[in-house]
Amino acid sequence: MLAAQPTRTVYKCVIAGKTAYSDEPCVGATTVDVTPTRGLNKSTGTTLKGPDVQREESREAIAQAIKPLTGMTAEQLDTAGRRQKLSAAAQSTCSRLDRELPAAEQAMRAASDKATKDDAELHVYSLRKQKKDLRC
Repeated sequence: MLAAQPTRTVYKCVIAGKTAYSDEPCVGATTVDVTPTRGLNKSTGTTLKGPDVQREESREAIAQAIKPLTGMTAEQLDTAGRRQKLSAAAQSTCSRLDRELPAAEQAMRAASDKATKDDAELHVYSLRKQKKDLRC
């Protein structure tokens, strides 16, 4: 059995004055960029890269080579491949969430009064939770 694809989305949640980081969204969470490093070069010139980084670089090279055919970046191609296993309804919902989430996050950041901000945070949480639950 293959292990689940690790998520690179990490949420920073502040609850009752305490900060917590999780792969589960929470109301009012901000996302944190946790892109891993790609290995280090020794002073000898030898590159130290694990097999996971080598596989990722290989996938990126393939994606770059077929980009004229697909029109997709490596990340888009990876997302499309992962979503291929989902039902048609789930794929449609994921596409809708991809469009709605950035606008909802922008509305949350732009909210000026507390009531509007609370509603926007709850809406963003709902969209993020749907996306996570569907494994988009």
